[in-house]
Amino acid sequence: MIRIRLFWAFVILLMIFVTGSCQKPSSAAYPNTTTCFPLETTDEQADLSAFIDSIQLIPLIDENGQALPDIDKIILNQDTFLILSRGALFSFDPERKQIKQFGAFGRGPGEYTSIVDFCVNRQSNCVDCLVFPHAVLQYDINTHRFIKQIDLSGDYINPAAIIPSAEDGYYVYYANPAKYDKASLEEPFYCVKRYDKQGGIVDETMLRTDFHIAGLIKPSFCFDSNYSLSPGSVHSPSLIIRNGKIEEAYLFDFGSKTLPYRYAYKTDDDPWNSIADIFKQDYYKLLSSFVKTEHFLFFSAFGANSQFWNFYIGEKAGIRWQSVPITSSPMKAVGAADGFIYFCYDDCGLRPLEEEKDPLKLAALMRSRVSEYPEAAHLLKVKFKAL
Repeated sequence: MIRIRLFWAFVILLMIFVTGSCQKPSSAAYPNTTTCFPLETTDEQADLSAFIDSIQLIPLIDENGQALPDIDKIILNQDTFLILSRGALFSFDPERKQIKQFGAFGRGPGEYTSIVDFCVNRQSNCVDCLVFPHAVLQYDINTHRFIKQIDLSGDYINPAAIIPSAEDGYYVYYANPAKYDKASLEEPFYCVKRYDKQGGIVDETMLRTDFHIAGLIKPSFCFDSNYSLSPGSVHSPSLIIRNGKIEEAYLFDFGSKTLPYRYAYKTDDDPWNSIADIFKQDYYKLLSSFVKTEHFLFFSAFGANSQFWNFYIGEKAGIRWQSVPITSSPMKAVGAADGFIYFCYDDCGLRPLEEEKDPLKLAALMRSRVSEYPEAAHLLKVKFKAL
């Protein structure tokens, strides 16, 4: 009788273990974690005119007519914009109308084949550029002078984001393991590695429990000298990094519209084969452009059929709207500072007002003078009203 009871006790414990191992990952590694319910706290809007306090178009073109074609990310350095565009980093002075590149394309000292991401070290007054295959190039933020190359340790060849950490180090985000891995979850992998200023690994965090989509949009975002990291899985928390430390974590729950846990593995052991299906389905996935200030929260996410949605949540209410691309990519947020959010507007003035369907572009055209430079990308500087 005792043996039978022991047997069933073992079976029950085994069932608890198996059931627990199939549940969604916890965020125990980040004690200060908040769960946000965006569809419950926002109302869909097709007209944003009543929600915008101010709006300004900034053409990215210099005095010689040189223009930047598009924008992946910006960081403000006093009155100058640092702009990542098509794998290169530029500074843009809107007053002097000057555009200057950091480094150059090539394989020599201070050169690169492509800059994946960048961040600013305010203490040392330099710009740190994450480059393939696995290094950081450092430049003086004011003179653009190349300072040094820092080779990052570890067998990782697919870095996606870089954020400053304490003591002049870096957080580097890797969506999935390297070297032809099919993103199998059998081997433990931590997506965020913290490096010291010499490139040695100090520690790691964000255990990967689901497939992370990478390469479509920048996972890091800068606002008011702070940074956010939005991983490629909605089941991993988005992080807020202030003064080089991870201070907050946010999980976004879209209810039944959340991409199901491990959906990418449901029909194939290679999740890359599920990408097209993931973006087609009526679920929210791949968050980006996450901003959290004292008065509002903002982020973007992909919905059904690759629709691109923006969410703005104030202290008492929230709105969401769909970015409607016609001939270009979705209008995405690329930076924020001083309560303003900066969007990339890469087809400004190419369509008549009556043909524009994107709510934010329509608001810009109605409240700003039509740009004289339709061939250039523009920054759309927007301040929303308090909600």
